[in-house]
Amino acid sequence: ILHVDMPEGLKMAGSRLLPTVLSLGFKYSDEGFFNRHLEPSGNGPVLFRLVNMYNPGTFDIDNMEQFRTAGISLFMTLPCEGDNLAAFNML
Repeated sequence: ILHVDMPEGLKMAGSRLLPTVLSLGFKYSDEGFFNRHLEPSGNGPVLFRLVNMYNPGTFDIDNMEQFRTAGISLFMTLPCEGDNLAAFNML
């Protein structure tokens, strides 16, 4: 698990987070997380996930303009599909 925590008193804006994670190949899931799949197209097994570090842990894709959080977490379970080291470096 890799935590990205904002400095005290600051929040990460969903309006900036969304285009960033999409440009990095993450795909929004039905569960409310962003998944990075083996294939950049969003196909294949999930390599790792990006979640909101704070409850409820999910993102509301329809309200990202209003969304703010003090942190996000990326998590990966090893071994994973494909090249473990390449997936870890991508994380």
